[in-house]
Amino acid sequence: MKILPVKLPGSLKADIVNHIIEIGPGNGMLTKYIFARYENNAVAVEIDQEKVEFLRNEFQGKEYKIIHSDFLKYDLSGFNRPVAIIGNFPITFLLRSFSGSLKTDIL
Repeated sequence: MKILPVKLPGSLKADIVNHIIEIGPGNGMLTKYIFARYENNAVAVEIDQEKVEFLRNEFQGKEYKIIHSDFLKYDLSGFNRPVAIIGNFPITFLLRSFSGSLKTDIL
């Protein structure tokens, strides 16, 4: 079952985006691959404080990359576009939340 987390970050076309934002990293299963591959331009946005504390402990030295926030309320204006948004979320969430406001590629 480890094939998906390894393959998904590898399929991201990071050469055409300036930043990668992971939504809801949870226990960091996907985050570790994203940070390993795209360390200089990747962040993770997590709403749950306990998970944020866990992730900051897991990724010591990269704590600044773990952002405690509700992604739907998070200000993306500080990121140079284009931005890739990646996560383990239902496609209906993505379509309902961003209808018309983002150009998306579904992996």
